[in-house]
Amino acid sequence: MGRDNVTNVHIGATTAAGNSGGRIRAVTVSAERMPVKMNIWKVTVHNGTTGPITDLEAEVYLVDETGARSAAMCVPAKERISVRELAREILTENLSGGLDAIGQNAQGMYGELPHGMGFRGPQLGQLGQLGAYGPMMTNYLVDSPRGSAIFQSMQQQMVDRFQRVVPAGQSVSVTYVADPGEVRADVQFADEVGDLWRRPYGEPPEPVLVTDAPA
Repeated sequence: MGRDNVTNVHIGATTAAGNSGGRIRAVTVSAERMPVKMNIWKVTVHNGTTGPITDLEAEVYLVDETGARSAAMCVPAKERISVRELAREILTENLSGGLDAIGQNAQGMYGELPHGMGFRGPQLGQLGQLGAYGPMMTNYLVDSPRGSAIFQSMQQQMVDRFQRVVPAGQSVSVTYVADPGEVRADVQFADEVGDLWRRPYGEPPEPVLVTDAPA
């Protein structure tokens, strides 16, 4: 998991009523890889300041194993992945592993019982193969009418961009799918009095100087 969280940063204050640079450091970005076979990341912007941030923009990109920025694919996952198939993968793995553990524990428990009690022979061996029922149970759950409706709703509720306003103390997230590598994000936003800030990944926030266009 990547975490952009720099502390003890002090830069020049803006207006007296606005967030100082020290407080703006509480606007952080995290990029967390989901524990699935696909390279799926959840990028989250957290507003830890005492006021709202607005005009949020995030540039999300991929870096290679050397830390160099990569031009490889890194795009919002909403139109690239199926929530239903992702759930199928996660459920199959977890159900199979859980059933295997249950079966192995049962084997040990029944195997220690006196002769004539509990399971013996093929029956005892079948307990250790409960994990094989994981895919069947998963398909039943995922493909049922209720399951299909739930996953369709989840797919529709996925977002493909960050909302522009984040209230104090709240977070916003977007899920991305990427080629192999590590996902990072740079953000730009305005504080509660309208001053613009930019925070490159892994660096302290810096004010964005806005100059008036010539007449």
